[in-house]
Amino acid sequence: MNILQNNQTKKQGDFPIIGGYTITQNGKLKRVKIKVNLATYNGIDYAYLRGVQTQNPNIWNECNVQAIKIDEYTDSEFIVNNFEWKVDNAIYGTIYFNY
Repeated sequence: MNILQNNQTKKQGDFPIIGGYTITQNGKLKRVKIKVNLATYNGIDYAYLRGVQTQNPNIWNECNVQAIKIDEYTDSEFIVNNFEWKVDNAIYGTIYFNY
């Protein structure tokens, strides 16, 4: 089993909780709590979104989505200067975060 498979079999509650940010319709940042994990395979870092906190702080929307690195050619200067990763989520749209 490689490291990516091993990380994908972790229990949902085992992942660290960090702050992610989404951009609202009026262009402001909104903080959301997310669960993520970082895996390294062959020297390359991979980040996975494992959960998003709902409006009820005791309930998490579990997921398993691979994040991608921010790209200076496709993302705005503000996003490039402030975040390292982004991931699409059904509830919040694109979530930006650092890990």
